[in-house]
Amino acid sequence: MSGHRGALFAWTGLQKLLKEANADLAERIADEYDQLIAYGAHPNVEGLALSSEIKKLDGNKYEIVTVFAHGRDAVLVAILDLLRCMGYVYGLLELVIKERLQILGLDAEFQTTAATIFELISKLEAEQSDKSA
Repeated sequence: MSGHRGALFAWTGLQKLLKEANADLAERIADEYDQLIAYGAHPNVEGLALSSEIKKLDGNKYEIVTVFAHGRDAVLVAILDLLRCMGYVYGLLELVIKERLQILGLDAEFQTTAATIFELISKLEAEQSDKSA
C-alpha cells in the first residue's frame, strides 16, 4: 500500500492528477518543470536560504539580494521562473480550495495578486525578448 501512495506523490502521479483537473495548467507546469530540470534545478532550500537575503521595504515591497554569478540577464530569467511558479501556485490553490477562498473573501485578493504577477511576467519577458533580438 505504501508503494501505491509513493506513486501518487511521484511527479508522474501528480502530473496525471493535475491533468485530469486542469489540462492547461498541467501542461504549463510540466513545461516549467522540464525547463527547470534541464537547467539543473533541485529542491535545495538550504542553498537558496544561504545565498539570499530578503529585506522588507516600505509598504508591500521587498528587496531580494542573492549571490548570482551570471549577471543581470540570468537574474531576470530566475525572477521570471519564480513569478511563473507563483502564478502556477495560484492556479493550484484555485483548483484545490476555490470555494474556501471565496467563503473567506480571499478570491478577489488572490486574483488581483495573480494579475500583478502575470503583468510582471509579461513585462520581464518583453524586456528579455528585446535584449535577445
